[in-house]
Amino acid sequence: SLGGSATASSDAQNLVPGVQFPDGLTTADMAYVWVYKNTLWFVQKESLTAWYLPVDQIGGEAKRFDLGAEFGQGGSLLVGQSWSMSSSGQGGLSDQCVFVSTEGEVVVYQGSHPDVTQGWSKVGTYRIGKPLGRKAYIRAGGDLVFATTIGFVALSTAIQVDVAALSPKAVSFSIEDVWNETVNTRSGDWVCCLWPEGQMVAVVPPAGDNDPLYWVSNARTGAWAPFTNWAATCMEVFNGRLFFGMGEFVMVAMVGGTDAGEPFVGTYMPLFTDNGKPSAHKYARQARAEIISATALEEKLSCRFDFDTSVPPPPNTAPVPVGNEWDNAIWDESLWSSPRDQIVSKRRHSVSGDGYRISPVLQISSGAAVPLDAQIVSLDVTYEVGDVFT
Repeated sequence: SLGGSATASSDAQNLVPGVQFPDGLTTADMAYVWVYKNTLWFVQKESLTAWYLPVDQIGGEAKRFDLGAEFGQGGSLLVGQSWSMSSSGQGGLSDQCVFVSTEGEVVVYQGSHPDVTQGWSKVGTYRIGKPLGRKAYIRAGGDLVFATTIGFVALSTAIQVDVAALSPKAVSFSIEDVWNETVNTRSGDWVCCLWPEGQMVAVVPPAGDNDPLYWVSNARTGAWAPFTNWAATCMEVFNGRLFFGMGEFVMVAMVGGTDAGEPFVGTYMPLFTDNGKPSAHKYARQARAEIISATALEEKLSCRFDFDTSVPPPPNTAPVPVGNEWDNAIWDESLWSSPRDQIVSKRRHSVSGDGYRISPVLQISSGAAVPLDAQIVSLDVTYEVGDVFT
């Protein structure tokens, strides 16, 4: 229960009152809760009103904080959060309380508490593009990054750039075209999650009538890739593992070499390039991938031309020798924590196709109990060039 009394294990009794709202409102009328400087804040549904409790209290009478006059674009409050540009400090652009509307406006306040007349003041109003849901943001250090209609936008960037020029500054600018296509073709709330142990940021649009899709960014390099066949309505990191809700199940990400028992394929297709010769027709001949892996692989190499992103059928799954992996090792025979030797593969493959702009394609299938462990070092292609007669 959110209200009532609680009895301590000793003889003393502590009353824990519920949160009380005036005008007949209850906690069911609230849509979001966050903490800013030891104060609980609430977003009222379908309104531009926030509520807050006294400092260091989890119950009692909430006070109204009306923001209707601050949001020029209208809409309603979506979320609120604490935000800072540094790990500590007071004033300026650190330790802020931000309020985000459904129309993509962000109102920033600084100070400890609205009841404290000195120090509590408005910093400014900024635009980030329309947010794509209440769970469509991550915290990166003290910064906040929102999935919006114009890209994955950091609040620290939005305060420096006008919204009209914000798209090229978005974290997702390298996938701007597919991001915009996904926004236009999928309706509903998005979900975002930062997984530090996996060094990845997952941005999940709604599946709807489309195939399930994750947009995943490498947290270290910023490179993006799609994960297919995963659907998530919520995500959370617990004990270093990423959990997500999918249908009637709670799934754990990246714990084996199969996808819920089924093999999957990893595909690497770099950007198309003319290699400095845009008018030369190119004929692919051979390709080679230098790969460092824990086990032998059966990679497949091919080439695509002139922005054709279709891929050939995947290769077979390479057998994984019995080692020390859980569910794969043999009791009384395998060595516990026995290291595997690294295998460096540099095999050449015959490839075909022709065009003006070329992209080599590497495919690796995974279907073992152990996770796929393959590092791409380089990818080379040899081709012939046809001259242009004028």
